[in-house]
Amino acid sequence: MITRRQFRLFVFYPVLVISLVMMCLWGAAPFVAKHYLQDFFQQHGQSATLDAPNIDFFPPRLEVNNLIVQQQNVPTLTLEHAEFAIEFWPLFNQTLAVSIADIAGLNLNVEQQANNWIIAGLDLAKLTSDSTEKSDAAESNQSKADTDPNASTSSWGISVPQIQVKNAFVDLTRNTKQNEDAQTDRLGLTSLEVQNLIGQGLDWQADIALSAQVNDATLRLDSQLNYQKKQTNFVINTLTTDLSVDSIRHFLPVDYQATEGDLTLNAALLLEHNANSGQFKLNVTSFNLDLQNAFVPVNQEQSIRLHAANLDLKDTQLDYAPTPKATNADHDTINLTAATKLTIKASDVAIQQGEQSLAWQTLDIASPIKVIGDESGYQLTSDSSTLALAELKLSSDSLILSGQTLALELANLDLTLATDKQIKVAVDSQFNSQQMAVKQAGNRLSYQSLTLDSQLAFSQDAQHTQAQSKAFSLQLDEFNGDLINGQSIALQTTQLMADQLTLNQTKAQQTDPEPIETSLSGQQISLNTKGLDSYASNDKRLAAWQSSQLSGVNFEQQGDVFSVQAERLDINQITLSDDLSAPDRPALATLGQVSISQLEADQDTAKIDSIHTQDVVISLLLDAEKNLTNLVSINNTPATLPEPKLQPNTSPRVSDLRQDSKSSSTEPTQTKTTESGFKAPYQLVLNQYAMTGSSHVYVKDDSISPALERTLDIDTLTLANLNTQDEKQAMDVTLKAHNGKYTKIQSDVTLWPLADRLTMQSELTIKEAELPPYSAYLASVLGYQIDSGQLDLDLKLHAQQGLLDGNAHVLLREFDLGGQQESGSVMQAGVIPLNIAVGILKDSDNNIDLDIPLSGDIDNPEFGWRNFLFLPVRKALYSASSNYLMQTFIPYANVISIAQLAGDQLLKIRVAPLTFAPTETQLSENQNDFLVQLSQLMKDKEDSQLKACGVTSYVDLGFDTPPATLDENQKAQARELAQARADRLKDYLVSSGIRSSRILLCSPEIDLSKDSQPRVELNF
Repeated sequence: MITRRQFRLFVFYPVLVISLVMMCLWGAAPFVAKHYLQDFFQQHGQSATLDAPNIDFFPPRLEVNNLIVQQQNVPTLTLEHAEFAIEFWPLFNQTLAVSIADIAGLNLNVEQQANNWIIAGLDLAKLTSDSTEKSDAAESNQSKADTDPNASTSSWGISVPQIQVKNAFVDLTRNTKQNEDAQTDRLGLTSLEVQNLIGQGLDWQADIALSAQVNDATLRLDSQLNYQKKQTNFVINTLTTDLSVDSIRHFLPVDYQATEGDLTLNAALLLEHNANSGQFKLNVTSFNLDLQNAFVPVNQEQSIRLHAANLDLKDTQLDYAPTPKATNADHDTINLTAATKLTIKASDVAIQQGEQSLAWQTLDIASPIKVIGDESGYQLTSDSSTLALAELKLSSDSLILSGQTLALELANLDLTLATDKQIKVAVDSQFNSQQMAVKQAGNRLSYQSLTLDSQLAFSQDAQHTQAQSKAFSLQLDEFNGDLINGQSIALQTTQLMADQLTLNQTKAQQTDPEPIETSLSGQQISLNTKGLDSYASNDKRLAAWQSSQLSGVNFEQQGDVFSVQAERLDINQITLSDDLSAPDRPALATLGQVSISQLEADQDTAKIDSIHTQDVVISLLLDAEKNLTNLVSINNTPATLPEPKLQPNTSPRVSDLRQDSKSSSTEPTQTKTTESGFKAPYQLVLNQYAMTGSSHVYVKDDSISPALERTLDIDTLTLANLNTQDEKQAMDVTLKAHNGKYTKIQSDVTLWPLADRLTMQSELTIKEAELPPYSAYLASVLGYQIDSGQLDLDLKLHAQQGLLDGNAHVLLREFDLGGQQESGSVMQAGVIPLNIAVGILKDSDNNIDLDIPLSGDIDNPEFGWRNFLFLPVRKALYSASSNYLMQTFIPYANVISIAQLAGDQLLKIRVAPLTFAPTETQLSENQNDFLVQLSQLMKDKEDSQLKACGVTSYVDLGFDTPPATLDENQKAQARELAQARADRLKDYLVSSGIRSSRILLCSPEIDLSKDSQPRVELNF
């Protein structure tokens, strides 16, 4: 048992001494620490002031307040408050338990020099050299400890309930280059709070709340970290960054220091990683990146500028888990699942590269995306993705593209990339753009709107590639194209639809010498257009139509082999070749409608069931040089009608084909290398063609004088059974037409177009064709002008393998020749002048009635002129007595006057002209008595024929006295006026019951004599 003395000597006094020593150390420690700290800085040329530190040993605790370190009165380190405390007993369990860790008001100056760092005024190189020996000794001791088998291998742990850092800043000055000014940056922690920090070895966990800044840039972070050797979890509840390029400009490479912009980032995410399995998971609740007023110089000639841009990711998930490579696999098996809702917005963007630039006002992209990867490959899906672009502008050296809006919508997107290199894509797409324009080297293309819808599918493997579009629909509105040479095209509306379009490509085998086989097909295609207009120049229209409809098209194409089927093609209100600078000049051709039904075509043959044209109007206007004045030419070269010229027939005949076939079949095999130059022509089969409606051909020929102006009205024109495949197939052509009110033309032709020589059956009938308008054409051949005459022709001509058999019945009424034409090719009937021959041929009614047999060979035809010798001799012209004449014509005194020739009993009958007031063409009441008697006279004399010749006087042209000459416009006006008067008279007589064939109109005349009157001259 211990005595009281022993207790005092061995327990009480030692404990008391130790306690006193500890109290002394505790009381002296702050002052000692302050002294040595001040002495340390003084040794390095600085002064330090601070409040006496508070030091506790049980538990260990250190508190420092108001520390100021200065160098030449310039603070290099300031600290308002720092406090650290640890718990004593956990140290025995190799755990550092920090109960207090608090720093506030820290300001530290750091200078980076070329080869050294100065921290709080302390030369880091000098401090490093002083501590080298101590470090070496410590490393030696550590090495011994490491090799000591008895040394403990367990790692220390750390536990910190809370760490707080407020307003801790570092002023970093970089002075690394001699010729450049020093750069100073302020780096700081406005607030740092770490809670529940627990760590041991490689296992750590903590809750971190951070607010930091770099110059004016700020970063705010609220997160939880759980890091283990096998599993890592990192949760960012809030990540916010506000960054201005001005804050970090000098950190950027020299080429990018002209960058401008302000960046803001807001994010929340969860990150998990399993070290053993390699599994990686990322869950982004929100990620929003915003960029304002950015300018990025990529290089000297390329830059990017934008007003605002935003990237937003929501509900983003990524799950990545690689598995070890199988022994028989060529690659690692990857299990990947990723999904996100992506939104991108960018406004007022300009990308410049040299002379090229790309700019747009707004860009919006929204797309939910899901990606799955497994042992079979990768699959990307998206329910609905959209892209919208506004006010696009692209420009280069010679190209400018601009557009108001572009919009792309993708629905049900499914993209599969298989491990065997197979690719499959399926998507429902819709594309829309508004007000697009392209300019290039003076050429311009534009449209108001374009809409494209399609269900697309694409697949590809090692041998095959297929692209397919279903439910294809394209609509183009207000398309315009203007070329630099003045040509242009405009299309109001275009709509293209197809049930299916397919493109297939098959790669040839290595042993196959053939190239890649490509095939293209389409099903149920339709094309509708409205408002086509094309121009060779501003006022020269090439072609136009009101609307067109193409329906029921199916096609297939592979190499040079193709086939096309179309149910129907309709084109409405067509205009061809129209000179708009001359409004009074008609277009070359107009068609009310063209309809083509049941078209089939391939590389050899085209088959058409029917072609129907309606309201076809063709106008041929020839100038003095026989140029077509209303033919619009792209190269502005006047178009002329070709001169008739016989050409040798070099087209292959069916007999040539048969002979060639026989020759080739009988030739020995060794001669097969010699190829025939014959090639069969492209075949055409047309079942029916019909022209209906109000159709006519208008001809005005100013190359002759007087000018010819005639209109041939086509009542019907049909063609049937055109077949170039069958040499025995006959083609039928039927024509019914009229010229004016009275001239009728009818033709029926049956033709075998593939016969070796001409084989046909034809009938042509022409009734009441007035000949004077064609006098100028015939005068150079006949040698005489035609003053009057009316033609009836009944032609029946048959040909069998070139042998002719037929007859032409020609009836010429009142055929009279005028003055002799100066021509070197005057036609004569034998040795008798033509005018005398014509007179001999006339019968008692002043008509020429001929039947002309036709025979011989097509290359050497024969005409039966010998029958003319047996024509009846003309009856006596003066068989009637004077009493008979007087009694006959007295009732028609207003029309007929009779004068007796002096010295004999013959009487001369004169017919009074029908006079008109100047410039008048309509019949008036003043002419009524004359017209009634004239009509009654022709009814009484049923065998008589009346020749009516319109005459224009100088008073019709506005002259007071006869002019010396008239210009061409005045002559044309005068002839038109004279012709109109004759036409009015004929119309009146026909309406009174007189046959039109009894009234013959002659060439209009101009009378410039002093006493001339506007009139119609009449002769029986």
